[in-house]
Amino acid sequence: MSIARARQRASKDTLPTNPPLSGKRKAEAALDDAPAEGSKTLLAGNLPLKTLNSDLVNFFGGKDGGVVHVRLDVKTNFTCFGYVEFDSVESAQRGLKLNGKTLIDRPILLYFARQRSGPAHTIFVDGFDSSLNSDEIRRSLEKHFSSCGEITRISITLDCYKSGDVKGTAKVQFKEAGSLIQALELNGSDLSGYSLVVKKAK
Repeated sequence: MSIARARQRASKDTLPTNPPLSGKRKAEAALDDAPAEGSKTLLAGNLPLKTLNSDLVNFFGGKDGGVVHVRLDVKTNFTCFGYVEFDSVESAQRGLKLNGKTLIDRPILLYFARQRSGPAHTIFVDGFDSSLNSDEIRRSLEKHFSSCGEITRISITLDCYKSGDVKGTAKVQFKEAGSLIQALELNGSDLSGYSLVVKKAK
């Protein structure tokens, strides 16, 4: 194996799971570290909080650019991230070339979205008190579902279109499948006077 190919392979192996949110140099590194085979979906980071679905669609050229679906979420109270699905790997690779270009007032950071290596033992939770902030909700859900088993991640969906307020939906991911089964049994359970709706994520 040549030195150049060895370096390239090492670069792929160290691709960060969560993309950095600033820095032109790191944005350029995302292009160099992109998996060779790629995928049809890009992860778009460092988006302004006011970003709309239509902004991302237009950024990538809409249908002419191969965009078939856009989903926005919020990583913090100050920046959005989203997923852009294309009609082919080739379209996604063309879209990746826009990495570092400005969307509204920030340089957009693009990565190939990673595919999960195993089943995600995840539930959707609705019905909690959405007037609380995201940290309070996360702590409350963690305590409520901790008896089910080890929790690996809790995501609170925020309104990326307006103020960043909590939309009333959360995802709780467990390490083991058995924990998921126990969590589903908490459908209809009470959390601080609110009746939770718990469903398996698909």
